[in-house]
Amino acid sequence: MRYIRYIKTEVIASFKQFQGLLMIILTPFFLTLFLAFSMRGIYAQPKLSVDVPLYIENNDQGEYGAQIVQLFQQLSEEKQILLTSNPEEAKFSASIPEGFTKAIQSGSQDSPIVIRRLGRSSNIVFAVYKELFATITTQLLEVNQVARKIEATPAATISKEQVATLLASLQQEIASQAFQMEQVEAEAQLTSAQHFSITGISLLLIMLMEALWRSKVQKELGGYRKRMEILPYSVSEKERLDLATHVIFNTFLILLYILAWKLVDATTFGNNWMGLLLFALFYSLFTGVVATIVGTLITEKNHQMISTLVNMLLIFSSGILPLDKISPVFGFLSGNLVQRFIYTPFVDLMNGASVGDMIPSATLILCILSFVFVLRIKRKEAQQ
Repeated sequence: MRYIRYIKTEVIASFKQFQGLLMIILTPFFLTLFLAFSMRGIYAQPKLSVDVPLYIENNDQGEYGAQIVQLFQQLSEEKQILLTSNPEEAKFSASIPEGFTKAIQSGSQDSPIVIRRLGRSSNIVFAVYKELFATITTQLLEVNQVARKIEATPAATISKEQVATLLASLQQEIASQAFQMEQVEAEAQLTSAQHFSITGISLLLIMLMEALWRSKVQKELGGYRKRMEILPYSVSEKERLDLATHVIFNTFLILLYILAWKLVDATTFGNNWMGLLLFALFYSLFTGVVATIVGTLITEKNHQMISTLVNMLLIFSSGILPLDKISPVFGFLSGNLVQRFIYTPFVDLMNGASVGDMIPSATLILCILSFVFVLRIKRKEAQQ
């Protein structure tokens, strides 16, 4: 009971520091809000249709060439691509060679569909068209291989006509699904608000961690800890109570930051509040343990230098400054360890991933940190 009373007193005392609390929340919030607004063009959602004219020249005398043309006409009617019958209007041309059907039926790729640029055009659209035709060709080869196996089986009960009908239907379905996959990937991309709201979590954790280890190092900032020093607690109890206080306080700040962003843009962070609460608890515990460990490794003299270096490293690697989006020179920053640890889990949770899938890795991290934390307590007890 005395533990609960102490934690309650410390949390209330922390909340009385209103100005500091306000700055911890508002600094990452307004900074990421400004970045989301000023860089929204970089994260603009791509169009879900390819509106650059394509001309298809069908030189094939078989059924597959005609089926491909029919498929693209259907996609054009659905406004997913822009197909034209006038080669002078086209920006791209696709040539289905003579003997394409025979080559596919024999399992050969000696007669591929050739995609050409007709003047200046988009590299992205060119890549989409190339990928789509390559997918269709690959699937045609696969289903024909299945057809040959069915026809070669003595016990087959499916007629050749049924196989042909099934394959024709399957080919069109697969090709349509392949193009829809491109659309799903485009829809899964984050908006600028979603991206920067998550990177703001990194900045918030940096500020919380830096404030905690600064209080461990600088004596003038440790006044609020004098009450603990005179109470009859062991070293282990003091450290655990201190950590519990910071976890509760930091969890509240993280959730308050998330709520502030949700009020601005409801699409940020998703709607899995239980998952967000567990994430807030995990990262609060992580920053608390790391800050406590780091606080014992640095001194008051070198604190400022180490703090600046760590902060700059985390800011550049966390994605708060999207250098990898601005220039390919900084492409190595994309998907780094810091982003995989903080940024990626929030993105996965927002996209509907289960928290249960992340429990094993989170448990391993906490076990390692707990082991180091216990070693630190043992060392501190031995020094007294």
